[in-house]
Amino acid sequence: MRSVHNDLLVAEPCALDIAQLTFPEQLVLWSIRTWAETPGDAVLIHREMIRACGATSGSLAFAMLRCLLSMLARGGCRPTHCHRLACRVVGADEQAILGLIAASQADDRRYAEAQASQLVMPALRKPFLEAAVLLATTLDEAGWHLPPRYALPRPGVPLH
Repeated sequence: MRSVHNDLLVAEPCALDIAQLTFPEQLVLWSIRTWAETPGDAVLIHREMIRACGATSGSLAFAMLRCLLSMLARGGCRPTHCHRLACRVVGADEQAILGLIAASQADDRRYAEAQASQLVMPALRKPFLEAAVLLATTLDEAGWHLPPRYALPRPGVPLH
């Protein structure tokens, strides 16, 4: 692993392929990876959020995502691992962030709090969760829903 911008680290691959993600998940994941890998591209992330959500909502979504990533960088329980932009797989920490946002959209406070406790120090959990809820709400209002993959059965697992 190598360190990149904001103390996010490039991690080893895992099972979930980026092609399995919905557009909102891909947008958030791309934003995280862009933030980590190319620090000068905050303007690019902001522009893409505006393109996806509209001017006001896109600016708010960008601000909340930036807030989440800044809290991870300065108050993470441990270094957060993310893959490079070109990587086709989604890492465990990336999945945790996506799950946090999906849980916030689904009003699944218990799962969101569990994810936050794994990602940030106790002093930052409340503002971290608040930023996640604002980001989730903004994306939701723009019509971008993240599926709660954490609550879905894994491929190959019987449903009975």
